[in-house]
Amino acid sequence: MFGRSLLLGLVVGIGVGLYLSPYIAANGFDRAIKQSDSSTQAQTGKPAVSVEWPTNQMAKEELFRFSNWNYATYGKNSITKVIRCIQIKQQTIACELSATLSWLKDTALIEAVFEGKPGNWRMAAAKSR
Repeated sequence: MFGRSLLLGLVVGIGVGLYLSPYIAANGFDRAIKQSDSSTQAQTGKPAVSVEWPTNQMAKEELFRFSNWNYATYGKNSITKVIRCIQIKQQTIACELSATLSWLKDTALIEAVFEGKPGNWRMAAAKSR
């Protein structure tokens, strides 16, 4: 069974290669790839809707609230930075955070989902990477 599948795959691959070789020889390999990518770039080439990210301070406060950590004791000496965010839905964004917590020596990378409106983001989920 495996031998037949392997032979069939080789025959199909050789057939496709022979079919495409005149086109690739005439136009070049780079041009063949760029033409197929141009349709996807036309769809995704438009800039995404501008989303106001949570501030570093807001992300830190939400991380402590979501994780049930004592902000009064540990929050002031901890540093949280919002690295990047993408919009998932109308009022939902996913962000990558860098957190240096006062009781840990290493910097942790955290993926978080925020819901709400710009200026009033609430952390809905978080996962350490």
